[in-house]
Amino acid sequence: MKRLMLGCAVVLAALGCDDGDDNTTDAGGDLDARPMADGAPTDGGAPDMTANDAMAPDAAPPDQGMARCPATSDPAAGLVATSEGAAQGTQVGDAWLWRALPFAAPPVGDLRWRAPEQPACYAGGVRAAADFAPRCPQLDGDTPTGDEDCLYLNIWAPAAAPTDGMPRPVMFFIHGGGNVQGSAIERLGDDLIYDGQRLAERFGVVVVSIQYRIGPLGWLVHPALQADGHFGTLDQIAALRWVQANIGAFGGDAGRVMIFGESAGGVDVCVLMSSPLAAGLFHAAAMESGGCLMRTRAEVEAQGVEQVTAAGCADDEDIDGCMRARSAAQLLMDLPPVVDVAGRTSAMQPYVDGTVLPEQPEVAMAAGRHNHVPFLVGANADETSRNVPPLRTEAAYELAVRALAGPLTPQVLEMYPAADYDSPTDALIQLTTDAKFVCGARRAARAAAAGQAEPVFAYHFAQNLSQAPLQARFGAFHGIELFFVWQRLDLAGYRASEGEEALGATLGGYWSRLATQGDVNGDGATEWPTYTAEDDAVLWMSADETRVERGLRADKCDFWDVVLAP
Repeated sequence: MKRLMLGCAVVLAALGCDDGDDNTTDAGGDLDARPMADGAPTDGGAPDMTANDAMAPDAAPPDQGMARCPATSDPAAGLVATSEGAAQGTQVGDAWLWRALPFAAPPVGDLRWRAPEQPACYAGGVRAAADFAPRCPQLDGDTPTGDEDCLYLNIWAPAAAPTDGMPRPVMFFIHGGGNVQGSAIERLGDDLIYDGQRLAERFGVVVVSIQYRIGPLGWLVHPALQADGHFGTLDQIAALRWVQANIGAFGGDAGRVMIFGESAGGVDVCVLMSSPLAAGLFHAAAMESGGCLMRTRAEVEAQGVEQVTAAGCADDEDIDGCMRARSAAQLLMDLPPVVDVAGRTSAMQPYVDGTVLPEQPEVAMAAGRHNHVPFLVGANADETSRNVPPLRTEAAYELAVRALAGPLTPQVLEMYPAADYDSPTDALIQLTTDAKFVCGARRAARAAAAGQAEPVFAYHFAQNLSQAPLQARFGAFHGIELFFVWQRLDLAGYRASEGEEALGATLGGYWSRLATQGDVNGDGATEWPTYTAEDDAVLWMSADETRVERGLRADKCDFWDVVLAP
């Protein structure tokens, strides 16, 4: 596999410039505009993956069990019995909301860098689930924020009983942020982005948002640590197990759980689809602007060695003890800067370890060695528009491509000549969008379609924020579909057009039907054909029209498939 440097930091360094654009929204917020993770290749083995959910002895979140702790319930009043006790929700409009329910014990002290363990029973038997939990430790610029006690989930459920008397489908969301930033409580201005109230009210689903360990606390790998790596993934699996045990008490159907995630959360969706430890825990999946190319253990271990050295623990007789003595803030400040390789911003991410992730997901899926579920996957038309630097000349563009592509520069320039685009900046946006997102989505769709009978649906989102002039120029940037999927088109005071509101209803319908019936089609929406490599059909979505495209960017993706093949 050839290496391709795709990070904006590389371009900026090569050009000696900074991003002169204002990347904030008109309303003063920023919708997940950070460069996100994609993944990288490895020489993974091909172990047999069977559909059992037995856990590796040193890596397994434990089973949750109902009635483990005494609890009373009064569902009509929002009091729900869980395995840890009774949780008291808050009514928000026509939905109930339970904030900050623990799905694992706080991963602090001896539980740092350990597989998640069962949470304790609620003190007094009742938890007033009224406040969101803090985000997991991360850097806000150069300032450490968050709390290691962060393994909580939030649940929204319709207040009214279902008319058919049946439990409701569940939409389980994994946030993005490069697996080094982000949380379930991200805000744009004062508004919660991942607010499940409207999804619950409009589509009759139960919505779950989770937090998981990120950065060095979630992904650190080092030979001297007693256990290492994939703690963030194990947290996600623990949350799914908690949902299996408890979601029925909230009116949800444990047999209809759809996982969906954006950016790094989309990468995590791909990992869960490929992990034998997640077998049977979900029944549909949606990957938004994610990727399925993962790092090798050698790559993440090299970063772990750098982290330990930066912490001053490399020469300590007890490296494990030395690292555990570091505060979360110190660990974050120790994190070495990493230049993007093949679309990643950090090595603190999922990797092929032979247990949690036995092999490269694209290889596993193409061979059918994965969790077979209906799968929705896609990307946005202008993913990197808020991150690439402005380029005013073709010479600057060629210099940027050279910084990204190295020895592949002639081939990349032939594939993306600046003269074919409105500006050198537009050429670089399309190049990086294709390489990091659009073509990665096609590879994932092809792999899944080859290895399973369950339907695969591919999309291309092409709508901008037309009513916000400062944002409209960025086109369909990274994360923009979140406004539409989450029914949050009024975030930070944004006033959507009628066409955008209709598109939001369309996306909410497609996503919720996947959770409900394992098929996106129905309710009079544009028919979305299942994906096959031969047909290469993608649903193009914009406020002007939703249509089926075949062979979208096929020549470009054929090129990147060779360059970035696992």
